Amino acid sequence: MLLFQEGKIRNLTIKNRIALAPMGQPADIDGGFTQSNIDYLVERAKGGVGLIITGCTVCSDEYEPRPCNMHNNFHQNDRLGTLADQVHMYGSKLCLQLSPGIGRMSFIDPFTPPYSSSPVPSYAFPDLICREMPVEGIKKLVKAMGYSAQLAMRAGVDMVQVHAYGGYLIDQFTSAYWNKRTDEYGGSFENRTRFLREIIEEIRKCADPNFLSL
Repeated sequence: MLLFQEGKIRNLTIKNRIALAPMGQPADIDGGFTQSNIDYLVERAKGGVGLIITGCTVCSDEYEPRPCNMHNNFHQNDRLGTLADQVHMYGSKLCLQLSPGIGRMSFIDPFTPPYSSSPVPSYAFPDLICREMPVEGIKKLVKAMGYSAQLAMRAGVDMVQVHAYGGYLIDQFTSAYWNKRTDEYGGSFENRTRFLREIIEEIRKCADPNFLSL
């Protein structure tokens, strides 16, 4: 069966076509992976899953409260490296799902308007109108995504996946429904996808062109 045959994503060979879909779990106090999170993912590798994809991991908490795992500092690399080493012991590959943030989907603070692409209603608290992410903030998040990817590569992670779906921050930029900007990050499809394209370029520059699961 093809399901149990080797597969490839770019230059990465995976022992089968079985992948663990990303699913969020509680983070350590500093945003790093907890031991229970590591144990859970390693058990999936023990069971034969070829590709382990972590839950959403943000690159920064400068523009929103940390909603999940975060990877932006060397002190978090020990635990991520431990996870990578143990997953590799069972012949599996590890992919870190990396995100610049969740934007209007923020569910933590009911009083402080979250940042989004434009001043649109917050999902969890509709009476809160989001603050438009400043261009300076966009540039910082792009740089942070590249740095987080570089850290992950040094920890032994096999690749990163950019978290860009389901109404979260990147999608809030790409969708004309949420993006009402009039600068270089809004309006045309090319402008609305500029944030995502800059993230991809930064990851390729800071880590490796083949480190991104596209």
